[in-house]
Amino acid sequence: MKKRFKLLNRSGKVHILHWAADGKLFGPDWEAVATFDDKDSNLERCKTIIWLMNECDKHTDHPNDDRTRDNKK
Repeated sequence: MKKRFKLLNRSGKVHILHWAADGKLFGPDWEAVATFDDKDSNLERCKTIIWLMNECDKHTDHPNDDRTRDNKK
């Protein structure tokens, strides 16, 4: 299973990204959920948040998952 959340550190900003497929005109893509500056150890905090969100997502049932190809019903 691929991860649905990832971290992007660019231009002094830390972005938490989520893989979004529903309601997208040009297909699935990454969208920003939250943006922080990279001061006061926000990068390390965001890494922890991303890890926790991906761990939680592993235990969630996704019946219409477009990130995996083994969902043929």
